[in-house]
Amino acid sequence: MKKRVTCGFLLLFLALCLSFEPRVQAAYPAAMSAAHPLMGYPLSRARKTIVYTDAARKKKLTTLTYREFSILKYDKTKQSLYVTCKEGTKTIKGWVKRNTFFFTQDFKAVQSFANQNLTLYQAKSTSMYYQSIPLYTGGSTVGESGSWYQMTFYLNGRYYLGWIPKTDYGKIRLSMDTTEQLLADGTYTIRPRERNRFSLMADTAKGTALLRKTTGKENQLYTLKHVENNQYTISPYGTEFYLGLKDGKLAAVSDKTLWTFTRYGRYFALREVKSQKGIAFVSGKGIFERRYARTSSLQNWVFTKTTVKNEERKNTVFSQYDPKWGGNTYCDGNPVRTISSSGCGVVSFVNAIYALNGEYIDPTVLARYSNSHGHYFYMQGTADTLYADFARTNGVFYHFKWDGKIYDTASLKKHLKNGGTAVALVPGHYIAIAGYRESDNSFLVLDSAIYNKRPTTINGDWVSEATLRTGTLYCSYFHLFSRVK
Repeated sequence: MKKRVTCGFLLLFLALCLSFEPRVQAAYPAAMSAAHPLMGYPLSRARKTIVYTDAARKKKLTTLTYREFSILKYDKTKQSLYVTCKEGTKTIKGWVKRNTFFFTQDFKAVQSFANQNLTLYQAKSTSMYYQSIPLYTGGSTVGESGSWYQMTFYLNGRYYLGWIPKTDYGKIRLSMDTTEQLLADGTYTIRPRERNRFSLMADTAKGTALLRKTTGKENQLYTLKHVENNQYTISPYGTEFYLGLKDGKLAAVSDKTLWTFTRYGRYFALREVKSQKGIAFVSGKGIFERRYARTSSLQNWVFTKTTVKNEERKNTVFSQYDPKWGGNTYCDGNPVRTISSSGCGVVSFVNAIYALNGEYIDPTVLARYSNSHGHYFYMQGTADTLYADFARTNGVFYHFKWDGKIYDTASLKKHLKNGGTAVALVPGHYIAIAGYRESDNSFLVLDSAIYNKRPTTINGDWVSEATLRTGTLYCSYFHLFSRVK
């Protein structure tokens, strides 16, 4: 008989079909467009809105009174928003200042979702009703002013910008600080697809980046750091240099160089942002810039995450409530089961693999796989058969393997100390376990669904072995995962 689990506490609430799409990230949603605009009212009801023909706001188009606008684009350089609105039967299109709509210029947006039904207001007044926001609608907190928070929510194909009183902020649950980085920040070795016994080695004194037989030493390690929008720096470990291009070759340079990554099967293709050139291994000659070709085996590279002693650890915890995927269907039915309501087995798996080797598995893709391969049972949850099956079919793709299912913490400790991770079953729920600390006999728990009856937070938590043997974090068993090259 298959083991099954349900995120039980959510079953009490979810009689709703969630309707938001997987793209709410900040004040300016990534999917914001004519098809999915950000709707909102100017901050000032008294002041007229000046619309310009250009993002630099050099030429005035018209002046408009207070009304609802559709915001379609954001020009970060010019601090301008591209908007449309109706003036009678005429559609006005043009650019306005960013601060026409957004109050706090330096507020760091926080992913959020509605933990209860709430009301979004046009302005900082409870008489200015805008939208009813249903339970579990995803969005972002983007600013604050006095007794109010400014927020965005995704609803019925549109994003809405408005305000809620701070007295209602208890109805907001902050989502985990997640990322869609293809590779997590950390330390890696870099190997070419065509010469997998060799690794990239940088000589900062000579400014070179060459292939040498893999040794596992520090001079073959690189620090990967995400900057923004899938752009990374790659630095020889322990140096202030970067991998970059010089005279048509890959080199160790002092100037900050940005790269974008694209997955191709189990490999990654790199493109230098400024030149838009790829890098290719040329047998007997070295590594040169080439016209970017993701499918070329010569431009395919393997990044293998490694653990460096005393390296500062950054925990990324993916939430099943995250508005980027939380409303996506896990299984059809009445009601529809979503990743938010039933996806703990899926998202905990994502957390375990990301902590293991830095590779991102899209929760939506994994949920689809689970459902189509018979690992989800309606109104019951994810079967633990998912883990071995997905590892068998896709482990080579994401560079991990399933090491079996165990029931004792002694074996778990040994596995974690060797760099592995695990998914564990607790009452009605799955969690990920990503580390063991011998000094105080504690385990690093990554919980995809923060719940006031579990001692977990959005940042990951070190909990005692005793805690994993009692109450809401009592672990029935552990599925083990380890890295493969």
